[in-house]
Amino acid sequence: MPARERNRVDGALRQHRMSDVSIEERWAMVEGINTRYLEVGSGPPVLMLHGAQTFLSADIFTDVMEPIADGGFRVIAYDQPGYGLSDLPPDYTVSYRTTFVTKLMDVLGIESAALVGHAQAGGMVVRLALSEPDRATAVVAVCNLTLVPPLPGASSARARPERSAPSSSGPTLSGVRAELEGDVYHKELITPDVVERKHLLSMGKNATAAIRRARTHVPFHDAVPVWERLRDIRVPLLILYGEEDRESMSERARLLKRQQPDLDIRVVPDASHLLMWDAPHAFTASVLECLAGMDKG
Repeated sequence: MPARERNRVDGALRQHRMSDVSIEERWAMVEGINTRYLEVGSGPPVLMLHGAQTFLSADIFTDVMEPIADGGFRVIAYDQPGYGLSDLPPDYTVSYRTTFVTKLMDVLGIESAALVGHAQAGGMVVRLALSEPDRATAVVAVCNLTLVPPLPGASSARARPERSAPSSSGPTLSGVRAELEGDVYHKELITPDVVERKHLLSMGKNATAAIRRARTHVPFHDAVPVWERLRDIRVPLLILYGEEDRESMSERARLLKRQQPDLDIRVVPDASHLLMWDAPHAFTASVLECLAGMDKG
């Protein structure tokens, strides 16, 4: 990222974190990728992964990191490669970003961690827990579409409007605002400062990354639907959805709960896709309940 662009984005992110004085910004070199991460607290590690929207970064978790750390945990959230201030990756597939999780853990000296994934990253942490069970002490999947079965014979009542293809110049301010309005229940959270900050995070090298991800998009091909394998996860598992999330996710979550009543599936009222923003207290309380059940030894 050019120095001028990095300074603008970094300045916006630092201004956003002024009230989060205990959260430290750090950097790790992971296979040649300079990776930005935020950290607070001490204790068993909790690793948080943001979703796939171009404007997302580790900062989506700043409202919930410190309260979870206060529960006795070392909480880390990072900018995935090609997002936020982290470098561009050599590979733009979801499978690469999934394997990157354990590579970052190795660099940070973390043998195993509670894995918290939002949206696309919710599927990433679930699949990681299934493929490398020794690396996960707990799993929290938030608003992920692939973890819930389709409704029988139903269309997606709250499907997201189709997005235009990523542009090398990045989205417009109005485009960013529209995307936020589609994913946030409490519209008053979408201030001009928030829109400007998310717009900055969608420009420059991150706009380039969005184009390359779109060109190399390779979805997961599961021989068995992943929601049928959730019982195979042997650590505490929590699945969260916002009541107002898109693509009928809350109804599908309730269907999954009826099919597998032993799973801890929660639908949070007055919340949409960016659940950590809409309902930080409910999110924090639910995650801490899940973490309380893990083996801290």
